[in-house]
Amino acid sequence: MIFLLTSIIFSAISCSQIILIYGTLNVSDVLSTTSVSDKESCSELCLSEVNCVSLFFIPSSGSCSIYSMYQVLSYQKNDVSENVVGIKTNSSSSTCSSSFSDINLSGDVNGIAYQFSPDSSFSYQTCPEEYKQFTRTRGIWCMKLHNFSTPTPRDFSYCSQQSAYPTGFDNDDEISFITSEILSLSLLQRNIGIDGHRKSSCYNSTTTWCDDFEWSNNYTNYPTLINWAANDPSRRDGSILENDLGIWMKDESTLVDIFGDIANTTNIHGFVCGVPLGNWNFD
Repeated sequence: MIFLLTSIIFSAISCSQIILIYGTLNVSDVLSTTSVSDKESCSELCLSEVNCVSLFFIPSSGSCSIYSMYQVLSYQKNDVSENVVGIKTNSSSSTCSSSFSDINLSGDVNGIAYQFSPDSSFSYQTCPEEYKQFTRTRGIWCMKLHNFSTPTPRDFSYCSQQSAYPTGFDNDDEISFITSEILSLSLLQRNIGIDGHRKSSCYNSTTTWCDDFEWSNNYTNYPTLINWAANDPSRRDGSILENDLGIWMKDESTLVDIFGDIANTTNIHGFVCGVPLGNWNFD
């Protein structure tokens, strides 16, 4: 029994290709499972589903399961198994050749980097350890709340020291995640730094003060997602300008209307950092 099947199924539209292998998949969940007549039909299902990156076909039952990148953990080859694993890759041929020599063994599918070795394993790029993965309109984003044991002045360089970027929020799921992370901290650890700085035009002496904020990088693109806490934005604390964004715990159990403007010298108990995953669309 050979390990690598001779058939390679490809989509002439996108040059995505399915490499078929004897073995099993280790997965956490499934996009869908249906009955089909053969492995080719199962491959076509995966090619037609943009989020599918892998498939598992059982010839004896006709069961075809397809999986997204987030659901596939690993595969195990099995030279004597009749069950088939399919891995979606891309082609190095402009004509979508079905030749195995034209398969890119590393690249990206759906903007997610992959590395494939027929004799051992495949893997997809994942978030760094302890980072949570989210889907933004421009790409895949990983986030983590870094908790400080000692209150520290707000400093953007902290995230770069973690090979990450300061981050704002792009959707409600991200806010809910960071909210739950903050609630898991003690009440003394309640002031959190995030990306966001009031536009200089808003506090220029020749213009009217305003509350328009901008980000330090292009990965956050939702500046209106700011739910101000009571008495914020305050814009200044005495003579100290408060032109940066932070998160404040309102009470012991909830974080509703959590954003505040703070000074760049404010001591914080953590910073929210982010890491991009795969290719991003900045058009």
